[in-house]
Amino acid sequence: MKNQAHWSNQKEVVHSSRPIRFTIWLSRHLPHWFMMCVAFGVSVFYFLFAPRVRAYCKLYQKNLCEFYGKDFKFKKSSFKQIYAFAISFIEKIEVWLKKFSTDSLEFRKDDIDLLVESLKQKKGAFLICSHMGNMDIIRSIASQTEVVAGRKFKVVPIMDVNVNSMFTASMKQANSHIYEDFIDASNIGIEAVEKMQTTLEDGSLIFSSGDRTGANSSRTVQVPFLGKEALFPYGTFFIPTLLETDVYYMFSIRNPDFKCYSKHSVYVYKSKVNLNVPRGKRDQAIKEMIMEYSHILEELAKEHPYQWFNFFDFWNLDSAKNV
Repeated sequence: MKNQAHWSNQKEVVHSSRPIRFTIWLSRHLPHWFMMCVAFGVSVFYFLFAPRVRAYCKLYQKNLCEFYGKDFKFKKSSFKQIYAFAISFIEKIEVWLKKFSTDSLEFRKDDIDLLVESLKQKKGAFLICSHMGNMDIIRSIASQTEVVAGRKFKVVPIMDVNVNSMFTASMKQANSHIYEDFIDASNIGIEAVEKMQTTLEDGSLIFSSGDRTGANSSRTVQVPFLGKEALFPYGTFFIPTLLETDVYYMFSIRNPDFKCYSKHSVYVYKSKVNLNVPRGKRDQAIKEMIMEYSHILEELAKEHPYQWFNFFDFWNLDSAKNV
């Protein structure tokens, strides 16, 4: 029996794909500034009719404020967090309609040069992203690979398309190429591992989310996040140790949060954890990596508190277990 507290089992406020298809149609034919108005209207609807979402916003913001203390200047607002998500959703659609310009990407002075140099040498890497910000913006870089590294390479996601089936089906109608090349997170076996190995050997990138436990996997690792214990997926962090590849944490954050034509700050951090360890010490290395990742998320949450889009009880230690 599945635990109903798990994020993948949460019921949607809208039970039809029609609103999604209509939003896609609007995004295709109308300018971005108008879609920002649409995002505001959608946010009002969710704020009024999704008490569960409001409650999880309040829980996250409460933990954030308690973690950073009185000196943290942040005005709590569930509506702003919902509105930030609505904007992210619109921009996700625009990415796949090819209306998103990579000119709006602004790379930070972090470890991006290391990643680009690795790609120029045809050396692949494993990216761990998050639901902080917009992961689909990162995938949009795939359309500009020659600009980034002077050659073409793939950006292959590990994803479970069955979890958000309505959105997946709607986006497939809008862009038939959207899910041509991906690795099914619900079926990670020998064939999937071989595909990942080939992808890395071709000098391409694989990426996966590190802040949601698998819909079909109960193995997790417990580490602190914003001062309280939370569960992170073991599998996401195990895969790069198995493939013996470099790990980078990558995030795309809208900056500023609510301006109509905002830039997207792209953060890239190379993991400092040594993964070349004996099998008996592998789990400890994985936990160190997750703690490293959790710390980065905390820093990003401090800088852009409204762009945390995990609308479930992230600190419920039973919610990530499907038993």
